[in-house]
Amino acid sequence: MADYLSAFGIAVSRGAAQHLLEACGRRMEATAEQIRADLGKSDANHYDETGASLNGKKGWIWCGVANGAKGMFAVVIVVAGSRGRPVLDEFFPNWRSIPATTDGLSVYALIEIRQACMAHLMRESKYSSSDSRQAHMLHVRLKGVFQRAKDLAKASDRGPPDDLEDQILRLESEVLAIADEYERLGNKFCTTLRNAVPHMFVFVRHPRMEPTNNLAERMIRPAVVARAVRGKMVTPGGMRMFGTLMTCLLTWERRGADTTSELLGVLKN
Repeated sequence: MADYLSAFGIAVSRGAAQHLLEACGRRMEATAEQIRADLGKSDANHYDETGASLNGKKGWIWCGVANGAKGMFAVVIVVAGSRGRPVLDEFFPNWRSIPATTDGLSVYALIEIRQACMAHLMRESKYSSSDSRQAHMLHVRLKGVFQRAKDLAKASDRGPPDDLEDQILRLESEVLAIADEYERLGNKFCTTLRNAVPHMFVFVRHPRMEPTNNLAERMIRPAVVARAVRGKMVTPGGMRMFGTLMTCLLTWERRGADTTSELLGVLKN
């Protein structure tokens, strides 16, 4: 814990770190609740989740990040024993109605406006390209489509062209053609690609959205790295306490605040 806090410029002994964690968890809950509320007011969010060992059992670390549009910065970390919808319902306000970029977890299909993470898709495509030279060429073609979509989104920032929807339809048609080629090669990536098509170019229609989930992946990394701390969070209360602390520290850092001053301010109240 002491090593982790030092990454935020907070110097504390290892003995005091555990006591600090317990005190902070209780006193910072109101701050974390406000951050969760801020996430629920964002123009566009990112969500990610990753597996974690919790008291020897399978658990999950969840992360929700506001994309920073209009100065809205919020990072919410949750440690839970579930990878299901109840976690989103409890800790991520308005998660279904706010446009979001996500990975392929099935529960995210309930989000009304969802951008599939293109980085995930491109990694899967690259992995599939090891099957043959033909598959590699399909991967190259898919990269080209993605680049054209990014170029179109950038140009649309200055005002969407009259034929924006036609251009998006052409991009989607090309992806479906690539999926057909994968199928002819007997490559199972064809199904993944087809299912992703309706969500691949949402970021072109909605400029405030990003095409990859890299932001959430970066924000969740500190929670994953802090294994020594998380290993002691063996009770539901301990898990919530850790998530509360991480939520506040990461949000303060993303907002450019002095984490030491913010932490002391909470403890003094």
